[in-house]
Amino acid sequence: MTVFATATAVRNTTRFPRVWQEVAPVPATLGVNVDNLSATFSGICAAGQLAGIAVDGTIFPYAVQATDTPPTVASNLAAMMRAAGWLVEYAGSTVTVPAARLFTARVVAGGISLQEIKRQAQEFRVSLWCGDPLTRDAVAAVVDPALATPNFIGLADGSCGHIAYVGGTTTDAGADAALYRRDIVYTVEYPTTLAALTPAMLFGVGNIEANGAFIAGMSG
Repeated sequence: MTVFATATAVRNTTRFPRVWQEVAPVPATLGVNVDNLSATFSGICAAGQLAGIAVDGTIFPYAVQATDTPPTVASNLAAMMRAAGWLVEYAGSTVTVPAARLFTARVVAGGISLQEIKRQAQEFRVSLWCGDPLTRDAVAAVVDPALATPNFIGLADGSCGHIAYVGGTTTDAGADAALYRRDIVYTVEYPTTLAALTPAMLFGVGNIEANGAFIAGMSG
């Protein structure tokens, strides 16, 4: 079986407005454990995650980078709090603020968003090459319904392509070479996209209780 684009020119089908849509969340692979006035980070760092510490109502956020480790996240947050005048104890991946009255820490993950900037449709030819007509027909009976069943197919960037049947041909002219062929032609309409990471809310609107727990509130 061979699959290739036909000689038919790619058609411009752009028609939708340019809006950002979230297609997938960023996996939350970094965690934090709060013990009294200490926060210990652990796990795997990845871009798209946001780590933060709140001390007496002041929030210190840090955008996690792919090259970070839990100790570097803790180090960056410690440096931010020291710059703000706080006495901070830092060891390994643990940050402690001894003078804090209210203390908490969180890690959140954002999402991956796409913006469609254009759209196009292209035909693809699926050719079945078989040694006899019966085998060719049997293979076609499996391949054709498998392509015709889904209306949309997932693409590598997280978007979808619309797939539709166009037509096909059966060729027996190659019988002398013991080669029997059936072509099935489908068109796929797919977008060209821009990708971006969208941030998540770290603390939002709420209160930090005396035990360090963050209690979400309602914004007016």
